[in-house]
Amino acid sequence: MRFQTDAECTKAYVQHVNQAHDGIFFECQHCDEKISGEGNWKKLTPFKKLQRARRNLNLHLLTEHGLRLEGRSGYVCAFDSSCNFRTSLTESMRDHVRIQHYNLLGVWSLKMSHSKLSQCPECGKMLRGHRMRDHMNIEHNPDFKNEFLCPDCGKAFPTRESLTRHSRVHQEPTERCPLCPMEVGETRKRKVLYTKRKLKKHILEVHDKSRKCPNCPYSTYKKETMRDHFRIKHLKYLRWQCSQCSSLFSKSSNARAHFQNVHLKNMDRRVDQEYFAKHPEAVIDKKKTDQEYPSDEHVDKIIEEATSIS
Repeated sequence: MRFQTDAECTKAYVQHVNQAHDGIFFECQHCDEKISGEGNWKKLTPFKKLQRARRNLNLHLLTEHGLRLEGRSGYVCAFDSSCNFRTSLTESMRDHVRIQHYNLLGVWSLKMSHSKLSQCPECGKMLRGHRMRDHMNIEHNPDFKNEFLCPDCGKAFPTRESLTRHSRVHQEPTERCPLCPMEVGETRKRKVLYTKRKLKKHILEVHDKSRKCPNCPYSTYKKETMRDHFRIKHLKYLRWQCSQCSSLFSKSSNARAHFQNVHLKNMDRRVDQEYFAKHPEAVIDKKKTDQEYPSDEHVDKIIEEATSIS
């Protein structure tokens, strides 16, 4: 059987594993542990399920046998011979060393809005104290079930917070923007009803123009947006580069669409996210590779100097 895309191949492989092997992707050759790719709190796509199975295998080999797969990251703490901490996540190892061996938990807590941080004993991830229980249930408890049901659609969620976020989908828009006209033109009507949250976002994005560009009439409310505008329009720097033809783009989505249409001959208007997740090298982020990349601090300094002159 021939498959048109990598996604179709991955989907068929995962379906075969589920039917023929009960969802077991790998079996450890050292202890016969069976490794699956199941998630506890959300339905995973075939690609994500395969990706999670590989991560679970890597974590098992690292934590149980002190081994790691070729080409996969894995870390073993070397600060103290009595410390047996191991993880497959770079951030987890960095947090472990910072807190356990340099005793910087108090300093770091100030940066995290004075919240006390704790480290997961299973994966080493750093979390605020009140989130640790949810993390342990969702990520490390195979018997955990989603207990919070949405009264509107019946969908289940692992925490009350996730249910609250979801419930916004069902809120009826009742608010009108006081700054927008009721109608624009004779044939086109502006959307005039919002939820409270969306109305606040709308006013910020459409009507709040507190940050003004010193070189042109452009204005926005976000510092990050102004920074990107100045970097692209006035410094003429495009961050994203095609690895095949070196074409430059201001947005990663444009660079991926170019690569897909021109080099993969795939004219689908929807970007194949699974392909670019498996091939991140297709599009180059010059922020990571170019030493002359105009940093945020550099751009902010130029904007401040230009504003003071004007």
